[in-house]
Amino acid sequence: MRSHRDLEVWQKSIDLVKEIYALTASFPDHEIFGLTSQLRRAAVSVPSNIAEGAARGSQKEFLRFLSISVGSLAEMETQIVIAEKLAYLPKDHSVTSQVEKIRRMLHGLILFRWLNIRIFVVGAAPRGRPGQAQGPAPTIGCLCTDAIELIFPASLRLRVKKKSF
Repeated sequence: MRSHRDLEVWQKSIDLVKEIYALTASFPDHEIFGLTSQLRRAAVSVPSNIAEGAARGSQKEFLRFLSISVGSLAEMETQIVIAEKLAYLPKDHSVTSQVEKIRRMLHGLILFRWLNIRIFVVGAAPRGRPGQAQGPAPTIGCLCTDAIELIFPASLRLRVKKKSF
């Protein structure tokens, strides 16, 4: 990845910000410092945290900022439900589906990055000279299955066999 701008999830979250700004423009004036402001700030937080995390030096920090983005999406989803209940949003809006799609993309990116830094090769025997017996094939180990169980619902989890080391 060269830049956060290369991430499709960042691009889609920018589109979501534009959609939120357009929708909240029709909210009542008395909500300008309430729900309008809250919803806009939560929307802006998603691509901002993706960008900030990508600009950091480590994968660990990137993952932390991606999870903050997921939290901002949950906040935004709650505020959308409130706006729907108050009849501030039109019935045919597509914001909820956009939020869900971005959430799935973020979870996928988090899982990919998490596994990318946690999967390693273990148990590889040293290679002998040609004609000599080769050691067993390397096996893949993963130390992150406990953490994945905490972050991702069962429907999103990879089936990774736990290994004892």
